[in-house]
Amino acid sequence: MSLKAVVSYALSFCLFVTHISLPVVHVGSSIQDAVRVAFVGFHFEEITVDKQNEMDQNLFLLLDSEPRLYTIPMETIHERLDEQLLTNLQTNPQAEDLQQAARLLDADHIFTGSLQNPSNDPQYTALVGDVIRYDSVDGQLYNLRIQSFYENFDTELTRIYTQLIQTIVPPEKKGFFRRYLPGVLIVAATAAAVIILVGGTDGQGTGEGPGPIAP
Repeated sequence: MSLKAVVSYALSFCLFVTHISLPVVHVGSSIQDAVRVAFVGFHFEEITVDKQNEMDQNLFLLLDSEPRLYTIPMETIHERLDEQLLTNLQTNPQAEDLQQAARLLDADHIFTGSLQNPSNDPQYTALVGDVIRYDSVDGQLYNLRIQSFYENFDTELTRIYTQLIQTIVPPEKKGFFRRYLPGVLIVAATAAAVIILVGGTDGQGTGEGPGPIAP
């Protein structure tokens, strides 16, 4: 077998094993171990319904896009929490209500908030209010003040992620096997390729064998 073929097979094998050894997030199988979060919605004042729906959806998707968190579906939230409790959480979140919601949802963290538009100009939608995170483990409340415009809500989402979401995301766990196996395999495959090459070279003649023995 030629050197090119040996190296090709060795590298292909290493790439395959490296691929299967990388960490993969399985949403269905990791729900029990994931950090569970629930966004129960904003309370809005003087903001059109279409913009309300968009901001609610954007924050939910921001949470749901983080693979190391499990975001409780809105359907589950509405099934387990009555309307009065939801209203209380959005308009005037108190420790007792937050604790009850966390227990009913089996949530580690609850996100809520209130946004109002104080602008009298119909051309602009100002946003003034707060985004709140409740931690069920220690009962702590974390508040992020919002003073912006609807058009800049993407910037506020970045702030929300950095200050309220990223701080609860668990660090990625990477064991010894997944961390070092690819490198070990590459070294082993390279060594095997060299051994095969040397063995093949030793077994080949020069093409100038001994001549016939004279009688």
